Amino acid sequence: MLYVALAEAALLLAAIAVFASLVRSLTRSHARREDLLLNQMCNLAGKPWQQPPATTENLDMWRQKLEDERAERRSWTTSPEQEI
Repeated sequence: MLYVALAEAALLLAAIAVFASLVRSLTRSHARREDLLLNQMCNLAGKPWQQPPATTENLDMWRQKLEDERAERRSWTTSPEQEI
């Protein structure tokens, strides 16, 4: 009987933890949605709240970094276990 009670308690705690994580996830999702809408409204008004995600000068810098990383990865050697 004791084992059944302990199993039920563990199951109840697991269910509470899952429900709490679901509520936290929904809260974060709602906050991200509000931030996105606020950012879009401020951009429409001409007063951006956050910087745009990408600009052309940053795009060139990131393309250069990507090409450097690709060149570095091409210089890596693989072990026999990695080759398929």
